[in-house]
Amino acid sequence: MNKPPKTFHPLLLSIFPVVFLYSHNIGEAFISQALLPLGVCLAGGILLWGAIFIILRDKLKSGMLTSLLLIYFFSYGHFFGLVDNAQIGSFKIGIHTYMLVV
Repeated sequence: MNKPPKTFHPLLLSIFPVVFLYSHNIGEAFISQALLPLGVCLAGGILLWGAIFIILRDKLKSGMLTSLLLIYFFSYGHFFGLVDNAQIGSFKIGIHTYMLVV
């Protein structure tokens, strides 16, 4: 009688950027200013998780894929900053077209 593990990491990953930014600007911002972005990010994470669950029909796999997509979405600027204007020979790899494909 094993219980399936609880999956809530996509929800935590969806609100993390807003909570992180608010915690670093706590002296300059009110909590009421963070509630709308928090709600938008949470709703987006739930919608993404639901859409992937409808496709995969597996709570654990859809949660993991949602978490990976959220990490990629919120880290895109940092990843792009690492390869911005990078070249291999005369081939430019540091452009948005190639980063979006990856």
